[in-house]
Amino acid sequence: MPEWTFLPLDYEPPTSGRDLFVHSVDTFAAESLERRKRALDPQCWQFFKKMLLNIAWHLGSDAIPVFIDFNGDRRRMDQDWINQALAEPSFLSAPENGPDGYVTHVSIAPKATPTAPAAPNDMTTLWKRIYETASKEHPELAMKPPGSKGPGSTWVIFKADLPPKITIDWKIGKAAVDLSFWPGAPAMPSADLDLSALAQATSTKPSVQTLGMTKVITVPVSAPGPTPAQLGEQKVKEALQVASALYKFYCENRGILKIDRE
Repeated sequence: MPEWTFLPLDYEPPTSGRDLFVHSVDTFAAESLERRKRALDPQCWQFFKKMLLNIAWHLGSDAIPVFIDFNGDRRRMDQDWINQALAEPSFLSAPENGPDGYVTHVSIAPKATPTAPAAPNDMTTLWKRIYETASKEHPELAMKPPGSKGPGSTWVIFKADLPPKITIDWKIGKAAVDLSFWPGAPAMPSADLDLSALAQATSTKPSVQTLGMTKVITVPVSAPGPTPAQLGEQKVKEALQVASALYKFYCENRGILKIDRE
């Protein structure tokens, strides 16, 4: 059985043509792929590229999983669409087999990514600054050391010692820090959850929201500026303080948030 990558997005089918991701658990080897002539429907082709770029943006990586769990809707990338994306001018790099002998990820070809040359370096520098500040001032967030980051890497995830499928997510581009409860999490906030202590700790107006099949306790923070890479140090500290407050809120309210499965 393939390993599914959870993505906090609802699957969006194309308005015409075959699905880009299909309900299938069948695997395929890289050797079975072939370059095929592009689909005749340019609108559907643009939709496919836009979807892959959107997924890459959310994951912060140009390596896109073939097997994706879209908020509980498990789908495999359609093999025929991969074949078409390999045709010149190729949108995807030539796939390789994973350790189990089948394709698990496809990567957007470097020339297909619409980025400015300096942007990846700018974002890598930003992530390094965030990591250094988080490690020094908020070790409880347990931020992992970042590698090289592309311009779409605007979602910083803090796992801390939270239970499975619960994360703290700083969505830089959306100017918010969320305590996220993904499908299957052992805890879940109710719509009428008392957030007064969190509001006092953050001097903001937190709220409980439903995003697809995911529930979040979201706290607004300052917008990054003209571009995410230009995020000032004070705004970094602000967001990290909010992330820490969300972590403490969970620890203090885990009994209330816990789901009784008996």
